[in-house]
Amino acid sequence: MLVGVQPPPSRAQGLTVGRLWNQLQAIRWDATYSTWRLQHASASCRPFTAPSQDVVDGTGANELWSHRCEQDSLGTTSEWLFYAFGPRPPVSERLEQVRVSLGNLPADQMEAAARGLSRLISNTHGAPVSEQVSEFGSAFWRQTARWKTNEIEIVLGMEELPNRPPRVKVFIRHQPLLDALAIRQRLENDLSGDVDPGTLPNSELASLLGSEFAQPAALLRAPSDTVADPAMVMNAMTALLDAANTGTADRVGRVLLAADRLAGRLTMSERESDVGQRQRDQLAAYGLSFEWDALGATWVYAHDLLWRLWTTHPRTSWGQEAFLTLLSLGWDTHVACRDGSDRFRAVISNSEVFLQANRETPRRAPVLLLLAQAYETWWSLSLANDRDDYVDRRNYQSGALLARQKAITTYDELLRRYGPSEQAAYARLVLPRLHLGIDTGQRRFFCVYD
Repeated sequence: MLVGVQPPPSRAQGLTVGRLWNQLQAIRWDATYSTWRLQHASASCRPFTAPSQDVVDGTGANELWSHRCEQDSLGTTSEWLFYAFGPRPPVSERLEQVRVSLGNLPADQMEAAARGLSRLISNTHGAPVSEQVSEFGSAFWRQTARWKTNEIEIVLGMEELPNRPPRVKVFIRHQPLLDALAIRQRLENDLSGDVDPGTLPNSELASLLGSEFAQPAALLRAPSDTVADPAMVMNAMTALLDAANTGTADRVGRVLLAADRLAGRLTMSERESDVGQRQRDQLAAYGLSFEWDALGATWVYAHDLLWRLWTTHPRTSWGQEAFLTLLSLGWDTHVACRDGSDRFRAVISNSEVFLQANRETPRRAPVLLLLAQAYETWWSLSLANDRDDYVDRRNYQSGALLARQKAITTYDELLRRYGPSEQAAYARLVLPRLHLGIDTGQRRFFCVYD
C-alpha cells in the first residue's frame, strides 16, 4: 500500500468513494436471483454459457456462476454474480460475489480513491491479511490488498493496463463461494496429478513391483515432470515387458500397467531420429505403438498395453484398472481426435455396460463420475453459444434432455453411496446448475485438435 502524506481528497473523489462504500455496505448476501432481479430491473443479466466470456471464478476450465448481472453508472461498472450450491431441489441461486470497477476520475484522484477506500475497509474489517493478490489479471494491479472475515473476502487493487486509463477494482466474495472455490481447486489439483483419481497411484504400483523391478519402481516414484534418461526408461520397460510373458495373472497385470505408465514418460521429441526410430522399432516388437503429435511436437504412446490388459484380463483388478484409465482418456488413445470429437458417446456406452456387469466393483465410484461427466458433456454441448468456435449445438439437441437427467441421476448416486469421496465432492459442485438447467461448461469428453 502507498504510505506517507497524501493530499486531501477532492469533493468529486470523496463523493465517488462514499457512494461506492455505501453500495458495498448495502450488499444483501441472502438475496436470491429472482427477488434481486425484481429490484434491479435496469441491470443487464445473462445465464452462464460456455465458453465463458472472461474468467471470473479463477483460471479453471469451468466457471461456477449461474447468472451474472451488470450495470454502468457514472463511470462505475457493477457486477453481481449468482451461484447455486444446494445439490438437491429446491435449488436457489443466491448472490455470492459483487465486483465493482471504478474509472471516472483522473489518474491522481484514482490513486487517492483507492487509498480512501482501503482506509474505509480497514476501519470496518481491520488490517488487510495480505497485500499480495493472485486474481486473474492482477499482474497489472497496484495498491493491492485483501481482507478476510468470517463472512466475506474483499480484494482491492488499482488496475493499470497498457494504453488504458487506470481503474479501481473491488471484489467481494461470500464465504459459501469461497468454500466452493476451495473444493474445486482441490479437485483440479487431484486431476493434474500423475494418474486420475480412483486409479492406483504410481507410488503404490511401485511398491507392488517389489525388489525384482527396482529400477522401474524408482522411475515410477519420481514426479511425472521429471525428465528421465530415455535409455534408462527403455531398459526399465523392456525388463517389465519380458517379465510379462510368464507368471500369474496378478503379476502380469501389475507388470503391464507399470510398463504402460513408463511408456508415457518416454521422451521422443524429434520426428526424424535414428535413435528414436530404433526405440520405436524395439517397442513395436512388444506391441507398443507411437503416433506423431504435430501440435505437441512429440511422439505419443497409444496405450496399447491398457487395451491388452482390458481385453485379455477384464475380470481382474488390473483389467478393470486399465478400463478405468481408458475411460478417463475418453476411450480414445490416438492423436488428433482420430476417432472423432464426441468421445462422450463411447464413454457412456462402455461405462453403462461395465456398471451393469460389475455392480459391486470397488471402482464403481470413479466410473460413475466419468459416466456422469460424459452425460454432462452432452448436455453442455447442446447449450453451446455462438462464440464457441468448435461446437455447433444443433448437433447435440437430440437426447440432450435425457442426458441431463441421467447426469443428475448418476451424480445423485455418488452423493448417496459415496458421500465422503472426491467424486461426491465434484457432484455437489455441478448438481445445482444441472437441476436448474443452466450450462456447466463441461467439455471433458469433447476432443479438439487444431
